[in-house]
This record gives sequence, structure tokens and C-alpha cells, in this order.
Amino acid sequence: MALFLFVCFTAVTAYAGGKEEAEKHFRAGVSLQKVEDFEAAIAAFESSIRFYPTQSALFNLANCLRATHRYDEALKTLEQLDRDYGDELDVAMRSAVDRQLEELRNLSASLVVQVEQSGAEIWIDGNLVGRSPLADVLHMSPGGHDIEVRLDGFEPAKVRVELVSREKATEQISLKVPAPPPPPPKVEPPPKVEPPPEPMPTTPKDETGSLTTAGWITTGAGAVLLAGGAVTGIWALSLDSNLKNDCVDGHCPADRSSDIDRLGTLTTTTNVLLGVGVTVTTAGIVMLLVDKPHSQESPVPMAVGFSLGPELVGATVRQRF
Repeated sequence: MALFLFVCFTAVTAYAGGKEEAEKHFRAGVSLQKVEDFEAAIAAFESSIRFYPTQSALFNLANCLRATHRYDEALKTLEQLDRDYGDELDVAMRSAVDRQLEELRNLSASLVVQVEQSGAEIWIDGNLVGRSPLADVLHMSPGGHDIEVRLDGFEPAKVRVELVSREKATEQISLKVPAPPPPPPKVEPPPKVEPPPEPMPTTPKDETGSLTTAGWITTGAGAVLLAGGAVTGIWALSLDSNLKNDCVDGHCPADRSSDIDRLGTLTTTTNVLLGVGVTVTTAGIVMLLVDKPHSQESPVPMAVGFSLGPELVGATVRQRF
């Protein structure tokens, strides 16, 4: 009995405290409504209803929602008022509620959402309104609204609807099963590598061609040296002829001493060039003759001739190609 009395006393105390808080928020809401701060008034009336719902709090909340053009919420609030307190409303309140219900139903639009799958969550503008099948007609504010339907095992469906006042729209939605993931890429086996072919046996390279090439190079170098000796010899003979004309009885003018020295240098250079050129050319011809039996083609005979006279020193190489 003592425990029962304690529980009853606590309930009465909480009930009385809830009424006091509800009345406090209600009075704040009325004050805010008078200065047309409707958003703040809506928050105050909603707090009052949470502590202790009353006819006046619901009616004033519906009027503030209507003033902020939230017709769908205002309609739901009046329908709650009619459902919970319809038999208790006095004549004036009853008349005002009926008039506003008709007006809000004309201002708002009706929406029916039909989902093929059962148990799917229906979200409108980010708020959960229920699960399919949704039997109730939704009263919405005119304008655009986003509908999203979610159900485990199906892809979410998103639909955008445009609602018009005093019109009823029906949106039918069928969820799709998600497509299976694509198969993993096929891994191709690495290409088979064939072993390299066995190398073909090679025959010893014929080296006779290199001797022939060396013979031609040596012969050419000798020819160049002979040509240089010929040039210096011609120059020496010309200078010697001039000195013979200027020197009488072996006596030469002092100013021709440099020409005498030059003549000696040219003579020495000519002898060296001709000597080395003959040696190199002879070595090249010997190489060609030695390589002759191993060549595919018979070498063309080469003739080298030299001429040296009082007025000319010359060397001639004749070869038919």
C-alpha cells in the first residue's frame, strides 16, 4: 500500500509539473505569435504539446504552420486536433477547425505512393513517412518533392514529383534487384616461349679478302707518297734550273743562299718520298699477288712506272678496274 501511494503521488507530481511546463511554453508561443515571429512560436507550441497536449496548443500550432505556408503540416495538426478532441470542441472551435480543414485541403496537394514490394521505407524530403503498402493519402505542400524508397536487397529508387494544389498525384515505384558484380577479368596464360633455334654450323670465314683489301690500301698509300715525291722533285728541278742561270762558274749571289738551302731540302724530301713510296707500293703489289690464288676473281694486273729526267721526276700507277 505504501508503494502504491508513493507511485500515485509521483505520477500526480509529474503530471502537475508537465502541465506547468506546457503552460509556460504555451504562453511564450502566444506572445511570439502576436508579434508574427511564427517560427519561434511553432517551436514553443511544439514544446508545450510535448509536455501536455491541449486543444489550444494544437490549434495555435496549426495557424502558425499555415502562416509559414507549411500547409501539409498545418493540415496534419488540425486532423490530429479533430481526431483527439473532436467531441470536446465547442461550437466556435468546431466551426473554425472545419473551415480551416477545408481551406488547407484546397491549398495542399494529395500524393499516393504505391510501391510494388512490401515493407519498403518511404522517405519524402528526407523524412520517413511510413512503409509500403502505404494506405494513407499524403497531404503535401504544392511544389517539388523528393521521394526515396529503400528496401534491403534492392537498389534505392529516387523520384522527383511536382505537386499542384487541389490535385491528387499517384506515384508507382518498383524497386530493382541490383545487378550482379561483373566477373573478374580473365587472366590469360603467359605466351609459350619457343626455344631459340639451334645455330647453324658456320664455315670458317675466308680471310683472303682482308689481305686483298690491305694490298689495295698499301698500294694506294704508296701511290700518294710517289705523287708527293713527284711534286717536290718538279719543284727541285725548277729551282735548280733557276740557280744554274744565276750562278756563273759555281759562284752564286749572296741573296740566293736561301734558295740553295731550299733546293737541298727539296732534294732530300724528294728522295725520301720516292724511296718510301716505291717500298710501300711494292709491298702492296706483293700482297695482291700473294692473295691471287684464293680470290674468286683474278686480280687485274697493275703497272707502276717511274720517270726521272733533268727537267721532270714522275711516277705513274696504271690499273684497270
